[in-house]
Amino acid sequence: MLGASLVDVEALWHVALYSFLAVVGGVTAYGTVVLALDRVQREEVTPAGRAGWILAMGIRGLTCLALLVVGLWAMTQK
Repeated sequence: MLGASLVDVEALWHVALYSFLAVVGGVTAYGTVVLALDRVQREEVTPAGRAGWILAMGIRGLTCLALLVVGLWAMTQK
């Protein structure tokens, strides 16, 4: 089979899997940040509830930054 000799299928599978996980993780983290920001601004929540949403927003915001740094680092590696 000519295609299998030209393409490293195992490496391609890893790239596809890691890309999928990064996209799902990034979208989920960013969506949680937007949701938490909306809830803090619009809803009448208790101070403890507000602190919880702000904590969630901070953790997911840091997750987004970490994914960005890991992605940039991965692109510079060969």
